Amino acid sequence: MKAFYAKIFFTMVLFFALLHAHPPSDISAEYDTLEQTLKITVDHSVKYTNKHYVNKIEILANSEKKIEQLSRKQSNESSQNYIFKIIDVKMGDTLNITATCNISGKKRVYFLLTPDKLEPLEK
Repeated sequence: MKAFYAKIFFTMVLFFALLHAHPPSDISAEYDTLEQTLKITVDHSVKYTNKHYVNKIEILANSEKKIEQLSRKQSNESSQNYIFKIIDVKMGDTLNITATCNISGKKRVYFLLTPDKLEPLEK
C-alpha cells in the first residue's frame, strides 16, 4: 500500500514540476564582424535559476556544429547570456541556434549573416 501512495505522490510531484516547466521563449543574437564574436540572449523566465534553467546552447553554421555549451544554472531570472568567438563564418552563412531547457523543451532560431546584422529567418 505504501508503494501505491509513493507512486501517486511521485506522479503528482512530476506533474506539477512539468506544469511550471517551459522552453525558452525567444533567442536574439548579434554578430560583430570585426571582433568575430556572437552575442546571444536566451529569454527564459524562471523563479529558481539553479533548478530551472537553459542547460544547453548549440550553434550550427550551415549545418556544421560550431559550439555546444552546457550550463548548470541560469545567470538571472529572465534570461541567459552568452558570448562566443566564432572565426570561421562568413557573410551569407546561416546560423542555427538552439537553446534547451533542463526540464522541458527547446527553442530554435535561424539567422542569415549579412554585412549589417544577423537577419532572422523563418524555418
